Amino acid sequence: MTGLGGWLLILLVGTVGGLAGAKLDIPVGGMFGACFAVIVLKLAFKELPELPPSFNLAVEIAVGVMIGAGFSPELFNNFGKLAVVVLGTSLFLIIAGAVLAVIFIKLGLMDPLSAFLATNPGGLTGLVVLAKDMHSDLTVVFLCHFVRLMLVLITAPLLVRLGMAWLGGR
Repeated sequence: MTGLGGWLLILLVGTVGGLAGAKLDIPVGGMFGACFAVIVLKLAFKELPELPPSFNLAVEIAVGVMIGAGFSPELFNNFGKLAVVVLGTSLFLIIAGAVLAVIFIKLGLMDPLSAFLATNPGGLTGLVVLAKDMHSDLTVVFLCHFVRLMLVLITAPLLVRLGMAWLGGR
């Protein structure tokens, strides 16, 4: 299926998958449900069209609006208190990601662009959009960040409880 019919089918299946994911109350369920549904669709119908660039731009704008809408002046007020923590963890994660990327490249597991984007810290949505814009291997970048996000969401509550117990409930 090609052209407008293919695009509409992709959007319909993605919407249904996204709504199902949201209904299941899984973390970022709307995005992951839509993604999973469209992947299954593309496996079933190998001749579906790519979405037009204007669709990608609309999604980028929507993500930008969503992030901007979450802004509040208190963010700047708290930054001074947390600057060392924010910058320290960011730099550590960027350096650790770069080291991992080099290892993956040297082992022949990933191409350089995909390796750096896949191991770079950041939000799944932003890095997937960046990977698409930079013509990276979108599947590799998405999969690495998806698995990382799922592992963080699954392990964070346990690690917090263990850390609180170790620190004496502080």
